[in-house]
Amino acid sequence: MLHDMAREASSRGVRLTHDIESGIPAMNVDGNQLSRVFANLIGNAVKFTPRKGQVTVNAWLGDEKLHVSVTDTGIGIPQKDLPRIFNKYFRSKGANGFRGTGLGLTISKAIVEAHGGAIAVESAVGEGSCFTIVIPCSAA
Repeated sequence: MLHDMAREASSRGVRLTHDIESGIPAMNVDGNQLSRVFANLIGNAVKFTPRKGQVTVNAWLGDEKLHVSVTDTGIGIPQKDLPRIFNKYFRSKGANGFRGTGLGLTISKAIVEAHGGAIAVESAVGEGSCFTIVIPCSAA
């Protein structure tokens, strides 16, 4: 999937890099659903990052949990919108002019939580965003 997303990023003039820690064990998860989460997070990062920007995907183990972050140098999300960013159909005013339904983050959150995990976001307008998911290695 990262290969496909790298092609999309390149076509938009955005650099996509990744650092995946070695030794991450096989996990009992729904790979198709988690792929949807990563496609959404990386796709959003690429979509909201201007040309010559960067998107970075990191994955590591900590406290018997898988941590994955998607960080971008995009437009960022206003602080006042952060508490609502995972709400169904919510779109920040900064997202005006960009295609989307306001469902991707809601669906991503539901998938992550169904795996016993959590999703969080940190962002600042004009500086970019960082979405992090944490899933227990024993996720069912």
